[in-house]
Amino acid sequence: MPSNAIDKNGVVGYTFAVGDLSTTHPSIAADTLDGVGNQGLPTVVQGGSGSIIDTSNQHWGEYVSTSVDPSDDLTFWSTGQYLPSDEGSCDQTTKMGCNWLTQVFYCKKGTSPCM
Repeated sequence: MPSNAIDKNGVVGYTFAVGDLSTTHPSIAADTLDGVGNQGLPTVVQGGSGSIIDTSNQHWGEYVSTSVDPSDDLTFWSTGQYLPSDEGSCDQTTKMGCNWLTQVFYCKKGTSPCM
């Protein structure tokens, strides 16, 4: 599930989970849409190098958040989860024992990663 916010110029900033179709490699990406619907350049903010070994329950990526900084109403602050290493020993249903990490980042339209 992506998360998005709108700045004072009508730009939508959004954060979402991405992965490789064969091994998943859960990662975090960001992008923007301007006020008339032109998409920016989707950018992987934090790449994951781990794979979810139990492919019967690939339940990941719904934990992202994006909001606008109230001090300037232009800066997007976002968080998301990524997987830094293979997860063969964690419980894929409850996620107990999984080695998920959280990345916090910020950007503005026109700067990387929010192109």
